[in-house]
Amino acid sequence: MEYENNYGSDYYESHLGVEGYFHDEGIIKFNHAVAENLVKQLHPATVLDVGCACGHLMSAFRDNGSEAYGIDSSSFALENVRDEHRQFVSRAALPDIVLPDSFPKKYDLVSCIEVIEHIREEYNHKAIMALTGLSDTVLFSSTPDDFAEPTHINVHPVSFWCAEFAKVGYYPDMTVDLSPGPPQFVLFRRRPCCPEMQELFQSMDILYQVKKTGMELAAERLALYRKANSDVEKLTQRLNEIQSHPVYRICKKAYHLFSFRSGKKQ
Repeated sequence: MEYENNYGSDYYESHLGVEGYFHDEGIIKFNHAVAENLVKQLHPATVLDVGCACGHLMSAFRDNGSEAYGIDSSSFALENVRDEHRQFVSRAALPDIVLPDSFPKKYDLVSCIEVIEHIREEYNHKAIMALTGLSDTVLFSSTPDDFAEPTHINVHPVSFWCAEFAKVGYYPDMTVDLSPGPPQFVLFRRRPCCPEMQELFQSMDILYQVKKTGMELAAERLALYRKANSDVEKLTQRLNEIQSHPVYRICKKAYHLFSFRSGKKQ
C-alpha cells in the first residue's frame, strides 16, 4: 500500500502546529503518564507504537524501562523523534506493516492511538489483523465522534471496534486502569469469548460518554479556576500599582494626618 501524502509538514503545521505538537510539554507529560501507568500494570518488556508520529509515546516507554519501537507513515514526523531514539523508529503504516530486520517480530504490547480513523474502512480487518499479529495485547484508541477533522474518514463508536477485534478473538480487558488516557482507550487481549462479552460492547459506548463528560466537567472547572486565579492576580497587580502611585501615598498621608487630628482610631 502506498504511503499517504498528507502527513508532511503542511499537515502538522495546519492541524497540530509543528512546535506545539513536537515540543509541547503538556503532550510529552501526558505520554509519559500513559507509558508509566501501563509499565506499572503490564510490565511490557517490548512495545511497538503503530502510528508513533514524532515518537512521544515510544520515547516515554523507553524512559520507563521498556524496549520500545515505533512506526509511522510520515517521514517528516519521524525526523522529529528524539535523537537518541531515532534508531528505534521506521517508516511503515497500516494495514501493510513491514518491520525492519532490526525490530522484534513479536511484542508484549502494541499501541495504536488515534490512527485507524485515518485509513479507509475497507482496510479495517486487515489493519486489525496486522496489529493482533504482532501481540496478544493491543492498546487501541480511535475517536468515536470527531467528524470535523478532514482526514478522519473512518470514525466509529467504541462498540464498533470491540466487535471488529472480537472477530479475531480479542476482547476488552476491563481490569486494567487506563484513566491517564482519553475515554476511548481500550486494552484488547487475545482470549476466549464468553456470552457476556457481546453485551459489554454496547455498554462501552455509554462508558465512553460518562468518561468524556467527566473530563469535560473537570476541564471546565479547571478553566474557571484558572480564570478566577488570573482575575485575582490582575486585581492584585492593579492594587499594587495604585498603592505605589505618588498620588496614593500623598492621599494616604493626608488621611492619616486627618484621622490623627480628628481623634479617629486607626
